[in-house]
Amino acid sequence: MKTFGRILAYSVIVTSVISMLISVAGVIGVWSTFTPLVSSLTQIANVAETGLKTADEALTKIDSLVTALQQSMVEVQQTAEQLRTQVQTPGALVELLLSQLSDDVRPKVEAALVSLQRVRDAAVSVNETVQAVNKLPFLRLMGLDDSVQQLADSMNEAVQAVDDLQNRASQLKTGVTNAVIDPISQQAAMVEERLTDAQAELKTTQARVQLALQAVTALKSRIRTIVALVFVVITFQLLWGLLAQAAAIYVAWMYLKFGHLKIHQLVQAPAEAPAA
Repeated sequence: MKTFGRILAYSVIVTSVISMLISVAGVIGVWSTFTPLVSSLTQIANVAETGLKTADEALTKIDSLVTALQQSMVEVQQTAEQLRTQVQTPGALVELLLSQLSDDVRPKVEAALVSLQRVRDAAVSVNETVQAVNKLPFLRLMGLDDSVQQLADSMNEAVQAVDDLQNRASQLKTGVTNAVIDPISQQAAMVEERLTDAQAELKTTQARVQLALQAVTALKSRIRTIVALVFVVITFQLLWGLLAQAAAIYVAWMYLKFGHLKIHQLVQAPAEAPAA
C-alpha cells in the first residue's frame, strides 16, 4: 500500500511540475500577444470608424438633396397649377415643367442614389467589422443592417414616384389637358410625401450611425485598458493554478517524507522520516 502511495505521490509531483511549467508558459504567452492584439483591435476600430464617418457624410449629403427635392416638388406643383390656368395657351410652361423634372429633379435623384450606395457600401464594411469584434467576449458594437435597408427601401419608393411623375409629364408632349395635368399634380404631391417618409428614415439612420460612431470612438480609447484587464484576469487564474500545483507538490513531498498525511502526527513527527 505504501509503495502504491509513493508511486502516486511521485506522479502528482511530476504532473504538478509539468502543469506549473505550462502555467508559466501560459502567462508569458498571454502577455506576449498583448501588443499585437491591441494593435489589431485598434486597426479594426479604425476601419469601423472610417466606414461610419463615410456613411454619416453620405447621409448628410442625402439629407440636403432630399430637402432640395422637396423644394423642387413645390416648384413642379406650382408650374402644373399655372398650366391648369393656362391650358389653352401653355406656351413655355410645358417646356419649363419638363426641364424642371429632367434638369433639376432627376440629377438630384441620381446624386442621392450615388450617396445612398456609399452608405450601403460603408454599412457592409462596418457590419463585417462589427461581426469580427463581437466574436470577442469582452467587446460589443452594433451594426447598421436594418436601418440602412429601411432607408434604401424608402428612397427607392421616392425614386419610383419620381419615375412615374416623369412618365406622366411626358404625356404633355402629345397635348395639354386637365386630364393630363391633374395626374401630374397628384403624382408630384405623392413624390413629396415619399420624400418626407425618406427623410424620416434618413434621420433615424443618421442618428444610429452617429451613435455607433460615438461607441467606436469611445471603444478605441479603452481598447488597451479592456485588453489589459482581461489579461490580468487570465494571469490571476494561471497564478492560482500555479499555487494549486505548488500545494499538490508540497502534500506529495510530505507524504514521501513521513509516509502518511495525518496532520497531528506530522506536527509531532521527528525531523527524519521513519525507516521503510
